[in-house]
Amino acid sequence: MKYRPPNNREPSPEEIEKCTPYLEEQIKNIHPKLIITLGNYATGFIFTKVGLQFYGMTRHHGKPHEVTLLGQSIKIYSTFHPASALYHGEYRTKLLEDFRRLGDLIRN
Repeated sequence: MKYRPPNNREPSPEEIEKCTPYLEEQIKNIHPKLIITLGNYATGFIFTKVGLQFYGMTRHHGKPHEVTLLGQSIKIYSTFHPASALYHGEYRTKLLEDFRRLGDLIRN
């Protein structure tokens, strides 16, 4: 989803389902080489789409994954949602480290 539902609640499965065709169409049209997922929902969604098990951001953040998504070879790079650094200060350092690694990934 490209937005947070009202009152900052978690998105329902129905809301995610309604947004999926739009997101998939964008991926098909843009042909990205890299998708950066921010947070649990985005990462969990993409991992499910490509058949990867998702065990939470603390386990998967900052690691690139080469996948095939919608018939395209794409790198997936996951990190914490920036808002999580506001609510959980310990994630700020991890988020900054992930963005530094992302810069290295893009340059290479």
